[in-house]
Amino acid sequence: MVTARSGCQNAQAGLGAMYMDGLGVSQDYKQAMEWLLKAAEQGSAAAQCNIGFMYEIGKGVPQDSYQAALWHTKAAEQGQRYAQHNLGCLYRDGRGVPKDEPKAAELFLKAAKQGHSDAQGSIGVAYEKGRGVPQDHIKAAEWYLKSAEQGNPLSQHSLANLYRHGHGVEQDHGHSLVWYRKAAEQGYAAAMCAIGYNYQYGHGLIQDYTQAMEWYIKAADLGSPEAQNNIASMYDDGQGVPQDYEIAMDWFLKAAEQGLATAQNSLGVMYQYGQGVLKDCSLAVEWYREAADQGLSDAQFNLGNMYEDGEGVEVDKAEAMMWYQKSAEQGNTNAKKRLQKAQCNIGQLHYNGQGVACDHYEAFRWYTLAANQGYARGIHLLGILYSWGRGLPYPGNQNFGRAAEYYLEATNQGYAPAQCDLGWLHQRGLGVNQNYSLAIEWYLKGSDQGHADNQ
Repeated sequence: MVTARSGCQNAQAGLGAMYMDGLGVSQDYKQAMEWLLKAAEQGSAAAQCNIGFMYEIGKGVPQDSYQAALWHTKAAEQGQRYAQHNLGCLYRDGRGVPKDEPKAAELFLKAAKQGHSDAQGSIGVAYEKGRGVPQDHIKAAEWYLKSAEQGNPLSQHSLANLYRHGHGVEQDHGHSLVWYRKAAEQGYAAAMCAIGYNYQYGHGLIQDYTQAMEWYIKAADLGSPEAQNNIASMYDDGQGVPQDYEIAMDWFLKAAEQGLATAQNSLGVMYQYGQGVLKDCSLAVEWYREAADQGLSDAQFNLGNMYEDGEGVEVDKAEAMMWYQKSAEQGNTNAKKRLQKAQCNIGQLHYNGQGVACDHYEAFRWYTLAANQGYARGIHLLGILYSWGRGLPYPGNQNFGRAAEYYLEATNQGYAPAQCDLGWLHQRGLGVNQNYSLAIEWYLKGSDQGHADNQ
C-alpha cells in the first residue's frame, strides 16, 4: 500500500488487481479502478488490460465494449498477451470495434506465441473453422495440442473432436477418448457428453449403454443440453433403458428450454403424436417453429407439413411452401429423404397452384432436384410432365419416349405409380412399342403392392 501511494506503477497495478479479485482485501471495484487508473496512466500494460476487462464485463464501471477495446489496445500494443487475446475476442465478435476476423486471428496468434493458453485455443478455432485465416486442420490440431498440454479443457475437447473425426490428424478414437477424459476430469460437460456418446455407439471402447447413461447424466447435471437430449433419445428409443416416453419428454423439455433445436423438434413430434404427453398439435407447431427458426431442416419440413395438412394451424399452402423450400434448399444429406419429399411437395404446390401461382416450369425444376438424387417419386413426376408436355425446358409437345425412360427408372426402385403409368404406355403404344403382355406385367407388379390404379 505504501509503495503504491508513493507512485510505483507495479505496486499500483498489483493493488488494483487485488481489489478487483478480492485477494487479501475485501473486493472493491471502485478502489480497484482508482489504483488501476493510476498505474495505467504511467503506462502499466497489466493495469490497462485489467481496466479493459472491467469495462468489458461492467464491474466497477458501466459495461462499455468501446472503452474495453481502447484500454485493451493500449496494453496489446505493448505486447501484453492477455490484452491481445481479449482484444482479439472483441474483433472476432464485433464488440466495441468493427467485426474483423483477420485482425482477431492476428491478435490471437501474437498472444498464442507467448504461450497464452486461451489464445492458443482461439487461434486453433480460427484455423479449424477458417475464420480470418485459411482453413487448416493440421495447424488447428497443433495449436489445440499446445493449449491442451497446458490443461485447457476447451482445447482438450476440441483436440479430441479432431481425433474423433480424423481432421488434421489420423482418426483415432483411442486418442480422442484420452483427451475427452482429461477435459471431463476438469468438469467440462461437453467432454462428458462426448464420452457418453462413445459408450453409446462403441467408438474406441466396448459399447455400454449403462456407462453412456452415467456420463450423460453427469453432463446433464452440469446443464449440458446435448446430454439432456441424448438421455431423452435413449428413453424415447428404449436404448439401454425401458422405453418411457414420459421420462423422454421431461429430458427433451430441459434441453429444448435451453434452445437446443434438435430437442425442440423432438418435443414437436411428441406433442404431434401424443407420446408421453396429451396430443396437442398447436404446441407441436410452436416447438417446430422454435427449431425451424434456428435452421433445423427436419423441423422446417415438419412445420411445412403442419401448414399443408392444417394440423395445429389453419391450412396455409403458401406458408407450407416457404418451409418446404427452406428445408429443401439446405441440401442436408442426413435428411435426404425428407428433403427429396420436400422438393416434390414444392413441385406439386407449383404444379397445382396451391399457395403459389401455378407454374409448371417451377414444378419441373423442383422435381428435377429430387430426381437427380435418385428419388423415385421425383423421377416419376418428371415422367408425368413429359407425358403431358407441361413445364418442359424447351417448347414442344408431349414426349412419351422420355416419359417411358423416367417411368422405367422409377419402376427399378419398385415405385408402384410408375409401374402403372409404364403399363399404360405399353398398353397404348405411346413412346414404346405396343405390348399388351408387358402392360399386364407392369400392372400386376403395381397391383401386388396394392396400387389401386394397377388393379
